[in-house]
Amino acid sequence: MPNSPGGISLVEAAVCFHCQQALAGSTFQVSFHTATEDITLPLCVSCQSLRQEGQLPVELLVQQWLYSSGQRQDTGDPFRNLFVSLACLGCGSPLGALSTVAAGVAPLVLAESRRLPDGSTVVPCPRCRRTNVLQSQGGQLVAVRLW
Repeated sequence: MPNSPGGISLVEAAVCFHCQQALAGSTFQVSFHTATEDITLPLCVSCQSLRQEGQLPVELLVQQWLYSSGQRQDTGDPFRNLFVSLACLGCGSPLGALSTVAAGVAPLVLAESRRLPDGSTVVPCPRCRRTNVLQSQGGQLVAVRLW
């Protein structure tokens, strides 16, 4: 059961997981999956705006959840035993299905995606057409900001 950094249960709560402010109708969230549970962390519009600008990395939210759930990881990769759902930072809809070309080959994203010189990938959202920047973190692609 996810808890706030202060230990308040966030299941069915109407507060942002990160800043504890009222969601005020925000439907934004970060979802990830472990071997035993599916986790959804609700975010207010302000915190989602920080994510859109690249100022609130999903890694920080994962570490915050690990700490609040008593799974303190002082070393290693916080993404090691979980999979972050790939969703548009602009509207929250899924960014499309990832597919593997062959065993051992990195997953490819939608045909409209482009690789940038810094190694990140840009993907337009099929729903809102905003462009998401994806980067590899812990062996998986995560949305890090809007372009």
